[in-house]
Amino acid sequence: MARLEGELNEAGAEIEQAGSSATKQLKFLDSEMRKLWGVAGDKNRKAIAENKDRVDSVKLQLNALKNKDLKPLEASVAKQEQMLKQLEVRLGNNQAMADQIGLIKKQSANVASELSLTRESLEQSVAELARNINSQPNNSKAVAENTESIASINASRRQINERIVGLERQLNELKLAVLASKSPSTSQN
Repeated sequence: MARLEGELNEAGAEIEQAGSSATKQLKFLDSEMRKLWGVAGDKNRKAIAENKDRVDSVKLQLNALKNKDLKPLEASVAKQEQMLKQLEVRLGNNQAMADQIGLIKKQSANVASELSLTRESLEQSVAELARNINSQPNNSKAVAENTESIASINASRRQINERIVGLERQLNELKLAVLASKSPSTSQN
């Protein structure tokens, strides 16, 4: 047992000596690492500062390019939107004029139909008048009535003709308005 205690003491001394040596080596390595970190930090500090300056410069250039490129595009988009709104207004105006032209065409067709009916009625009245005149040459009362009928028919015909002329005038005015509204749109393109 004494021998074991001796060996144990001897092993403890060796371990203590090895621990002391390991501690010295650890302190040495820590010192060397600190030196290396110090040298690397000093050496890289300048490069880090330069890189930071370069990054800041690149950011400024990027922002300048964004503003330079986007502002004209934004202005162009705004101009295009304004032109689109103007075209929509013109389209609405043209649609309203087309509706009016359609209405005038319907009115013209109605007036033409009325005129045709009046013409037929007038022709019948003239034929009847001619028959009456031929059958009753001396009947002045029948002639006076027929003359009055003809005058009434002529007055009705004049009114219808005036309506047709008025409708044609409106149709021409609308056509001119449509042409005028189309002219500015072609000059802006």
